[in-house]
Amino acid sequence: MSRLSRHGLRPPVLKWIAGGVVLAAMIGAAIFFDTSPQDVSLRFAAATQNLTEARRSGILKANSSLTRMPLPEVDDATQRKMLFIAFLLPLILSENIYLEEQRRLAAKLPEDGDAYGELSASYGLHENVPRDRLLAHIDTVPPSLVLAQAALESAWGMSRFARQGNAFFGQRTYDTEASGMYPGDADKGETLFKVKSFSNAQDSIRSYMKTLNSHGAYAEFRNLRAHLRHQNKAASGKALAPTLLNYSEIGSAYVKRLLATIQASQMHVYDRIKLEFQG
Repeated sequence: MSRLSRHGLRPPVLKWIAGGVVLAAMIGAAIFFDTSPQDVSLRFAAATQNLTEARRSGILKANSSLTRMPLPEVDDATQRKMLFIAFLLPLILSENIYLEEQRRLAAKLPEDGDAYGELSASYGLHENVPRDRLLAHIDTVPPSLVLAQAALESAWGMSRFARQGNAFFGQRTYDTEASGMYPGDADKGETLFKVKSFSNAQDSIRSYMKTLNSHGAYAEFRNLRAHLRHQNKAASGKALAPTLLNYSEIGSAYVKRLLATIQASQMHVYDRIKLEFQG
């Protein structure tokens, strides 16, 4: 058992019940729902009801989270986008809760203790890093930004990488032994990288957030987020999107697409929503 585990800090494993219809499974279980028009219609109605109420109240009521459930292939763009958001939002919110717990732990651990060093090392930092620098690495990611990036990187959950490998963020790996999928029709040896694959969507979100919170390419993202927190201002997806020039090879054009996606789907409203667990 790690020293952090002794503090009760573990990644969330959740289930979610939406509109009285179970739509999720525990981590590792694969649930393949009927994708007939009737089933899609019912799921769309449940998703619409849940998200409408969440936008109204600021609370997404759930007692579990989706982890490994393929989204249905639907032609209607409105249905596809609504189902996509309803699928990912509780997972995003639960990961942010975990980051908030990590942050509280980082704020109170003795800087000369082993647990502090272990936590620092998990973010690629020296074990004796100053606390304020560690805290800049351990913070939440605006749901609107996560949703927008996932939408662009996975074609709203319809890409081969998302459907076959739970890869929603296009994360690359150059490790030939790592779990991943080669792009396009490329075979092993024809490309230098694979797109990371995951056993469930929650792991994909966790890996993506860890990348933003630790990789050197996203230092500007973390610095602006810390600056906004210091000024007691909200770190919205719209505010932080311009710091992600390095996430895509198309740079500023990618940022414009992110901002357009947030605006078009009114994703900014999800930045203020909290996840409420029910018994």
